[in-house]
Amino acid sequence: MHALDFAVDQVVITSANPGVLELRRLARQLGRVDAVVHLVGRIQPAEILFLKLLRPARVYSFDDRLRCVNRKFGATTAGLDMAERYQRVLMDLGALEVDRTYIVPLPKALPNPVLAPHILFNPYASRPDKSLAFDRSVSVLCGIADAYPTRSVGILCSPTTYEDAQRIEMAVARKNVRVIHELVSPKDVAGYSRFHAEARKYPTAPNCVSALRFHALTHRVVPRYPQRIDLRVPAPVPAGQRVSL
Repeated sequence: MHALDFAVDQVVITSANPGVLELRRLARQLGRVDAVVHLVGRIQPAEILFLKLLRPARVYSFDDRLRCVNRKFGATTAGLDMAERYQRVLMDLGALEVDRTYIVPLPKALPNPVLAPHILFNPYASRPDKSLAFDRSVSVLCGIADAYPTRSVGILCSPTTYEDAQRIEMAVARKNVRVIHELVSPKDVAGYSRFHAEARKYPTAPNCVSALRFHALTHRVVPRYPQRIDLRVPAPVPAGQRVSL
């Protein structure tokens, strides 16, 4: 999706905790890198080694204490949101203008309005330790289902969490709670969010209780009253610059 929808030239997938040999292979695979953008907190020891192997001209990071970071964004960008921080990076790389309009990948067809649930619930985050626990998910869904007995509730999941979502559905045991099937990618989930946004425009459309708050297309979705979808991604890097994110 990053390559198809976000105009990323290359996507490299590594193991969760790559060792020295894997980092060396990755550095050889990437070749010359002009800039590394690391806007996710402190740089870990393995990442310091990776920077030494890459030898980039510019390193953007919040970790101001490291000498290898020559674009110190910790103190200078404190208080800015991530979109503004990435805008600073791109302007430092030479971009004169940065397009901050949202990129929302959507499926070719929106969900069937007759079958689409009124409330979307996603207990899953990028990692299991960031996700809602099984018992908490069940209790929250029971509360939602009981509070809105005339509304259908859809459990969002990915192919890897599908079986767990089915167990949650069985534990909740409410007629108005069900797993949403055939969610293969974030595009499919975004289709449901767009359906809710479109439905609220027309009085004849299904009465959608709460849509979803969607973080980076992969993080937790919580039931709330309708609010704007805020999906921010960095604008494309200017031609001629290679950036490792």
